[in-house]
Amino acid sequence: MKAMYTVAEARNLLIRWGLSLILLLVLTAVGNVYFSHYLVEQREGDPDTHLDRAESLMATLDFTGALVSVENALDRVPAYPRGYKVWGDILLKQEKWHDAELAYKSCLDYGGHYPGVQNNVLWALIQQGSYDEVVLLGTKFMQQREHSRLVPRYVADACVRAERWTEAVEYLKVALSANPKDMYLLGQLRLSYSKLNMKEEEDRVLARINAVDLELENTQ
Repeated sequence: MKAMYTVAEARNLLIRWGLSLILLLVLTAVGNVYFSHYLVEQREGDPDTHLDRAESLMATLDFTGALVSVENALDRVPAYPRGYKVWGDILLKQEKWHDAELAYKSCLDYGGHYPGVQNNVLWALIQQGSYDEVVLLGTKFMQQREHSRLVPRYVADACVRAERWTEAVEYLKVALSANPKDMYLLGQLRLSYSKLNMKEEEDRVLARINAVDLELENTQ
């Protein structure tokens, strides 16, 4: 029976097959490299990639690197609420109260609804002594359908610091409705009644404080 291929033909066939396999492997490797570059470019073009990096850097107290990452994110999407939220968080940790206030306000202006932003902007204002603005902005927050339950606490705190005792009583009552056994709030309410010379109300709050104290002692 005659062989299908001569030795030379078989050798050439194997060589061509080997070269084809090598070419396929090279093309596959090149394709993987280009695809990897594509994924990296896509990832780097996503502002959340930079903001996740910023939060990681912030956790290690590398505030300079974190701010650079925030800038990279906002360069890609200038009106991105989360970018301003993370920016505000970094500035708040650095106690740069005014800059943090502006960053959080930008987050809110761009439609950001992140937990804590309302609280943080009010706290930044309190730290600057802007108590009247805390009351105005906090009242605005409370008129919204979705607002942090801690907002009345910050507004009440601003009223106490500003010695606006009548308003302090109102907001402390609202704050206490969410947490009736909060000793700090009860203490502030007692102080407010005292400043208003409302002895009976002050005594009732003192009775509440004593009851909470007794309850805590019994649970220990």
